[in-house]
Amino acid sequence: MPNNSTEKSTRISVLIVDDHPIVRQGLRTLLELQDDIEVAGEAANGKVAVELAARLAPDVVLMDLVMPEVDGISATRQITALGKSTRVIALTSFVEDDKVIPAIQAGAVSFLLKDVAPTDLIDAIRAAYRGEARLHPQVMRKLMDQVTAQPSPPKLI
Repeated sequence: MPNNSTEKSTRISVLIVDDHPIVRQGLRTLLELQDDIEVAGEAANGKVAVELAARLAPDVVLMDLVMPEVDGISATRQITALGKSTRVIALTSFVEDDKVIPAIQAGAVSFLLKDVAPTDLIDAIRAAYRGEARLHPQVMRKLMDQVTAQPSPPKLI
């Protein structure tokens, strides 16, 4: 019979960060149905998220971006600066330019909208754990537009 420390080490620990209690509860309920995922904790704002991430060192953080006290972009930057292997997934309702690029620059490994299918969210958590990125199609389009809008560097002759 495997010991509890072995079982725990094979599960992906997730910190849920959202200022809406109903969203946190819904995410918790979804994640608790997965055999390979456990909820490490919850935070209602970025300040508490950074504190919990430092203390709990979760594998993945599901990070809302618009929250009181410390927003999700600042919290993402602070969590990635901790130097732990925690990976952040931006999970938000907002796809504006002032959210997408800054969240990715802050260290978010994935950017998903809250209309994501539950199976896709679970897939994104597993992918983040492996260091892989997942982007909502609207986010991918914004990034593509951003890249193609950049002037080309001058060609050297």
